[in-house]
Amino acid sequence: MLDGTNLRELNIKWLRSQIGLVSQEPVLFATSIRDNVAHGLIGTPYEDASDEEKFRLIKAACVKSNADSFVSHLPQGYDTMVGERGFLLSGGQKQRIAIARAIVSDPRILLLDEATSALDTRSEGIVQDALDKAAAGRTTITIAHRLSTIKDADCILVMGEGLILERGTHAELLADENGAYFRLVTAQTLREGHEGLDAVISSDEKDLEKPSSEDLDNKSTIRSIRSDAVGQVKEKIGDQAPVETYGLFYLMRRIAGLYREGLHRYLIGFFFAICKFVKHIISCAHTFTQAMVPLILPLV
Repeated sequence: MLDGTNLRELNIKWLRSQIGLVSQEPVLFATSIRDNVAHGLIGTPYEDASDEEKFRLIKAACVKSNADSFVSHLPQGYDTMVGERGFLLSGGQKQRIAIARAIVSDPRILLLDEATSALDTRSEGIVQDALDKAAAGRTTITIAHRLSTIKDADCILVMGEGLILERGTHAELLADENGAYFRLVTAQTLREGHEGLDAVISSDEKDLEKPSSEDLDNKSTIRSIRSDAVGQVKEKIGDQAPVETYGLFYLMRRIAGLYREGLHRYLIGFFFAICKFVKHIISCAHTFTQAMVPLILPLV
C-alpha cells in the first residue's frame, strides 16, 4: 500500500519516478560526474530542462550528499571523468555520487539497500551523514545489517526467514531483552569489540575531505590490520598447507546429492554431455585419419 492505495492500482512508470534508489554497489557510467548525476533526471519533468537548470539541481544534490566538497577540488570539477564503473573514485566517493543521483529529482521515497555495508569505517561516517541529509523531508526505507544505520528510524521492522519478528523504535526494541533485535544488537556489539583492530583510524577528520592524488588512484586501497596479519601468516606457511583435490566423479556425486529433486535433469544433461564428448572424439579421430592418409599411402 502507498498512502492507502494498493500498489497494483498505480502506474508503474509513475511509481518508479517517485523512488530514488541507493544500492550497496553503485553503478556509475564511464562519463563525467555531472552526467552521472544527471541520469537521475531521466523520466522526470526536469529531463528536458536547460543545462543551467540541470546544473543547479545537480549542484544542490551534490551539496546534500556531501559530494560537492571533493568534486569542487578535482582538477576538472563536475566535468571530471569517473572511468569505467567509476573505478577512478573511491568507494565512499562513488556512493556519494550515487546518493546525489538518487535525490537530484527530489523523489518522495528514498530506498537505501545496504547503502553503507560495502564501505570501510573511514567512509561510513561521511556517507551516513549524507544519507541523513538526503532522507530529510521524504519517506525513507532503509534495508541494513549494520544496526548503526537504522537506530534513528521512526519504525524498525526486524525480519527473519521472510517474516516480521518485531516492530518498534530502537529504544522500544532494546527494552525487550529476549527479543530478536536485542540479540542482534548484542551480537554486533561483541563482534565489533573483537574486530576493533580492523577499524581504520583517522588522525584528523579533516583528512576525510582533503583532496589528494590518491583519491583518483585506483591502486590506493585501505588495508586493515587483520589483512596484514593474514598476509604474514601466508608468507610463513608458504606452500606447506596441503591442497585437497577432488576427482570428477566425486564432484558429480556431490552435485547430485545437493539437488536430488532435479536428479532426472542432471542425468539427462550428463547423458547428452557424454554423447557430445563421444561425438567430439569421433570427429577428432576422423580429422586425424584424413590428415594421415596422404602421408601413409606413399609409404604403402
